[in-house]
Amino acid sequence: LSCMAPKVSPRQLESMPADAETGTLLNKDAITLMGLKVTPVTGNVHFVFVFKIKDHGDPTAMTKEVANPDVLWKGIFRGTEGTGKAPPEIKKGITQLNFNAAVWKEFTDILSSKHCGFECQKRESIDGDEVLLTVTLSDPQALAELADFEGFRAKLKPEAYKGAKVECPTDYAKGHGQFELLKDEVYETTNLQPAHVNFTKSLKEQGLIDEFQPSDMGRLVRRRIETYVSMNGLVNSGAVVKYFPAHNWEDLDKLFKKGWNDPSSLIYWPRDNIADIVLPYFGAETAFMFHWLNAFTKSLSLPAAVSTVTFILRNFAGLTVEQKHIMSMVFSFFLMIWSSWFISSYEHAKNLKVLKWGMANFNDAYAMVRKQFSDDYRGTFKEGMQNFLHWFLCAVFILETLGVTYLISNSRHEAKLNPEGTTLGLSNATYVLGAKYLITVNIKIVDQIWTRLSVFLTERENHRTVQDLKASMVTKLFVVKSVVFYYPFAYLILIKPYE
Repeated sequence: LSCMAPKVSPRQLESMPADAETGTLLNKDAITLMGLKVTPVTGNVHFVFVFKIKDHGDPTAMTKEVANPDVLWKGIFRGTEGTGKAPPEIKKGITQLNFNAAVWKEFTDILSSKHCGFECQKRESIDGDEVLLTVTLSDPQALAELADFEGFRAKLKPEAYKGAKVECPTDYAKGHGQFELLKDEVYETTNLQPAHVNFTKSLKEQGLIDEFQPSDMGRLVRRRIETYVSMNGLVNSGAVVKYFPAHNWEDLDKLFKKGWNDPSSLIYWPRDNIADIVLPYFGAETAFMFHWLNAFTKSLSLPAAVSTVTFILRNFAGLTVEQKHIMSMVFSFFLMIWSSWFISSYEHAKNLKVLKWGMANFNDAYAMVRKQFSDDYRGTFKEGMQNFLHWFLCAVFILETLGVTYLISNSRHEAKLNPEGTTLGLSNATYVLGAKYLITVNIKIVDQIWTRLSVFLTERENHRTVQDLKASMVTKLFVVKSVVFYYPFAYLILIKPYE
């Protein structure tokens, strides 16, 4: 591994050495990847950024002139606290290789400076056309400073409750401030639910704060990088091919020993504590996916058994048609009751996990703030009008669908009553046959226009986080598309016959 925060020229960037350090992965000095022996990188690497130095498909790619390098530079570096100032060479005529080298230098300067305190190391790719920049937050003091500055959420140690002379809560309350503690020695999990608080250095010095989990470290590192540098801007500029959080082989080995990522154990009955096993490494968002999947899979066992019995009786018990209809209605009623029960029971189980994993107000506490978000613009009259006009367009597109469906259906009905006449220059017999396809054409056209227009407008609204933006986008798309796709058929089936 190379020195910390490497500063390189374009020629040095192209010829970076592939220094390797011997590590172990499941007691192996090397692993085979696509027929090649590679040395696994051990230790905590939080993020990897892949810089392009060669292009085997186009040898001249790195010597080509970069279009609008000053604009690309501003799209990468946010200028926070005076960082990210463009050097003199960032001007028209700079090559892609020189641009990449300048980005590398400024990027590593920021990451290894007092602003971040990260450890940066470089490594060459197997085929030699890329350089991997690894980013690690290993300094405990830097970690404490960043977590304190960011107001990061941290979990209290269960021992912290002893000082307050109260028991650490669990998900089984006995009453009178007492709780039942359950331990799983095999998977090393408990039902303890200590509170999550904003990290402060004083709490850490008192030994009241638990250690950050790998997923927490990755989230903290990303938040700090995004304060100064746009990761998407790095990729859009062509300097970075891609970036990704790095796996930790030691932690994966622990998961493997618990049977979670074992390819030989793909099929098994859902375990209650599987989400708690996944949580420390992958984070709460991924853990909730497994939590829901396990709960849903186990809950499906009851309707699966009932449906099996229903299928056998309907097909092999010699029932009459009327008896089969009655059985189908009873089974449908059972499914409605089961669906309501599952939704309410999972809501309760999910809320327990929200408390245990510290996910309350997660979007405000952890989600990355969009670069386009403006706190000064929030709540202004202009923002209100912008949002109102978007919803107004929703109403316009819905009314267009209602009107077109009514006009087409009504004109077809009148054409049927007068088969000898003409409509729009066509004989009514031809019009009746062809007009029904106009509804399908309208659905397709409105769908395409609204999808592009709504996404365009939503991306320019002042949403604080990506999650907020996606939620708004999905809501507006669903409201319009549910009418555009389904109203014409509902009208023809439920309304038109009775007019």
